[in-house]
Amino acid sequence: MTNRCLDFAVTVPISRKSWANRVRTASKSGLFAIMDTYMTGYTIPVLQTNTQGEELKYTIFTDNLFIYYQLYSELRKQGITACGTVRGQRLKEHFQEELLDKNNGKILIWGEIRAEIHWEDNEEPVLFFIWQDQTVMKGMTTIHSGEGYILYPRYRPKDSASMKTETKKIFDIPETRFRNSLPHNIQKYYASKLALPVILPIDDYNLNMNGVDIHNQLREDLSI
Repeated sequence: MTNRCLDFAVTVPISRKSWANRVRTASKSGLFAIMDTYMTGYTIPVLQTNTQGEELKYTIFTDNLFIYYQLYSELRKQGITACGTVRGQRLKEHFQEELLDKNNGKILIWGEIRAEIHWEDNEEPVLFFIWQDQTVMKGMTTIHSGEGYILYPRYRPKDSASMKTETKKIFDIPETRFRNSLPHNIQKYYASKLALPVILPIDDYNLNMNGVDIHNQLREDLSI
């Protein structure tokens, strides 16, 4: 950290099409005010995030484009807390069995969270967590303890929705042999919404990252 400017590098697959939009959005938010990219072979290292300004403490939310352990450790050393989703391979040796596609919904029950602290020599502790939703959500945080949740109303999916059996059970949707709708006289007995728990890291992430997603949807390039 020099002149309140933190340098870091993230390797991004060259096939990733949406990374430029997210970098641009983050730049306009002020969290990533300086961003240089260099194309080398099959990867693109993304360099430099800027925390210029007054001596303030920041909380940063990132999607899986930016996040990895060494970055969160360095941010914590500088008094900057962070939370975000992550790709499974960046969780090191943690949760290897739970993250196998074949085990989705078989090891974790719906809504279950598992968290472990990862702490390497000369680095800072970072909480790795997974949470069973329709799929296993993966993340890192230096803000949360891994405990606690908030209730949110969630719409009951259509009975023909292509989701895991274990997820449908939460809404008491019976399994049908064919992908056609249940008769109306059966549907009426199922609530349209249920108050279901969402863990705090995911709740905070959704609250703070929705603006980035909306910006990506509304953004339009103009040439004059």
